[in-house]
Amino acid sequence: MQVEEESAEVIVTDDGDGESTRQMITSRFPFARWIRGPQRGPAANRNRGASLAVGDFILFLDDDVEPTPTLLAAYRRAVSASVNVYEGRTTCRAGLRSPLEDAPVNETGGALWSCNLLVRRTFWLAAGGFDEEFPYPHMEDVAFRERLKTTGERFIFVPDAAVDHPPRRVPPARVLARNHESDFVYSYKYLKEVPSLPKLLATVTRHRLGMVLSYQASRDTVKAVGSLFVEYWYLVRHWRAWDEKWSRRYPLPGARK
Repeated sequence: MQVEEESAEVIVTDDGDGESTRQMITSRFPFARWIRGPQRGPAANRNRGASLAVGDFILFLDDDVEPTPTLLAAYRRAVSASVNVYEGRTTCRAGLRSPLEDAPVNETGGALWSCNLLVRRTFWLAAGGFDEEFPYPHMEDVAFRERLKTTGERFIFVPDAAVDHPPRRVPPARVLARNHESDFVYSYKYLKEVPSLPKLLATVTRHRLGMVLSYQASRDTVKAVGSLFVEYWYLVRHWRAWDEKWSRRYPLPGARK
């Protein structure tokens, strides 16, 4: 991204444990500020970077998106005194070529995904940022979106503020299943209800098989179906432990202690 150095600061929050990102940022992007992340998940990592920002607005971008050169200008044109939160457009121009590839696409707004999100800094600080109890990259931006809806805070879609998300390899099945622990945080803390294993399995099945059926049969098809069954197994295996953990932390009204 071409950065207007006098009017925008760039903070790279690195939640990894190596030095390669710091070295790359220092050598190739001297205008950017590299900081070590807290290594407590993506929500805490984003909050860490946002806490150091000094501008009027904070723009969140993920490390696997490619911003357009006019991204900042598009957001600047859209800013209004009465609106605190803005979401940009996320595309996948290359398209997906296999059921083992994935990419978030937000062409019409309403998702408020953290890969392309602009927030007024004073509002962000007052709202408390992303909920750091979400341990994995799943549901933390959904929780923020639903918090806004609950309080009546509106957000607007800025289609000209675009980033492109190239196809990425779908993570291993155990990583996909592990991320579902975030569903327990969301269900108990925000929905105030017990999560349903059949409902989650049905959702996973629709999404994964929908991807499989979108492509001609190939070796990747076999791998994707096999991955789905591993994800099932991991979910069933860990379901009770996750439920006990989060039901104790956020007991529902009327639940036995």
